[in-house]
Amino acid sequence: MEPSLHNGDMILLDLRAQRLTTNGIYVIQHNGHLLVKRIQVKMNGSVLIKSDNPAYEVEVLSPSQAESVIVVGRVVWYFREI
Repeated sequence: MEPSLHNGDMILLDLRAQRLTTNGIYVIQHNGHLLVKRIQVKMNGSVLIKSDNPAYEVEVLSPSQAESVIVVGRVVWYFREI
């Protein structure tokens, strides 16, 4: 998620956010891996999964695919050492 988040940053999650209902940065689980991604929820129910790092492409999920995403929580704060 660089440049927004860097390797080693500490993040605080809102664990109440268990579904992708609003735009924001979320921790999601996919194939046994935890991913921190920017999520954009579209009006038609589809979801765009983005990284702030331009090396990664945007992924588009249909509304039915979006329902199956395992959401760990929404990032609400981060800390970075100077």
